Amino acid sequence: MRFIVDKVFQVFTLGVAIFVSLILAFILFQLIKDGISSLSINFFTETARPVGSSSGGFKQAIVGSIIIDSIAMIIIVCLSILGGLYLHLYSGSFFAKVLKESMSLLQGTPTIVCGICVYYIVVKQMGHFSGLAGSVALALVGIPYMVLASEQIFNMTPTLLLEAAYSLGLSRTRVIFFVVLRFAKFPLLAISLLTLARIAGETAPLLFTAFGNSFLELNPTRPMAAIPLQIFIYAISPYDEWHRLAWAGALVLITFVTVLSIILGRYRRLGE
Repeated sequence: MRFIVDKVFQVFTLGVAIFVSLILAFILFQLIKDGISSLSINFFTETARPVGSSSGGFKQAIVGSIIIDSIAMIIIVCLSILGGLYLHLYSGSFFAKVLKESMSLLQGTPTIVCGICVYYIVVKQMGHFSGLAGSVALALVGIPYMVLASEQIFNMTPTLLLEAAYSLGLSRTRVIFFVVLRFAKFPLLAISLLTLARIAGETAPLLFTAFGNSFLELNPTRPMAAIPLQIFIYAISPYDEWHRLAWAGALVLITFVTVLSIILGRYRRLGE
């Protein structure tokens, strides 16, 4: 009887795996088929055009994503390393426990909630939408993940290294900079890439913050376009031309995340 149950369970799990794989394969096939046919030089070199124009592209969205994501990653990396170090150094304190629970709770919060919070805290105070507000919203999405991951990385610092450093009379500050951070620099780089891949495709936080822009905007204090936001706007439109551009934008975004994953995978293999 146990043998039969085991075989039934194996067949069931195999069937579920095949079913999920087929769905993923269908999505990727559709994405590649429709995305490649819509890609052109104009997609990368031209901004959005009115419906009916012979050309038009995602230039403003690509540039906007680079600016918004870059600012977000600066905020995420700086605050997350500080938060991770605090959790590592003062893990038994009351505030560290509160911080860790808060990060765990925020990690599971829907990203649209982060966007709404930033709308009331930043956008309403500024009086208008902006790429900077979008960066803050994305930072709220990425910080919890990287803080908790950074703590785990810092906790992996070999005890022998720490004991050797303290035995030489080094202060805690010097130990942090010359031992802990030096040991963790490559794992932190890997976590940063994962966090970038995590926030790169987020649309919901940008709906209430960056808002979008049909023109090329380099000033982060003004409304800015972003690739996932532009995909969303074009995908819900009734125009076939915009649908094709949305497929192309989705392909570019997936390709970017895939490249990050490949780089991270090669880094892990080299680390092993």
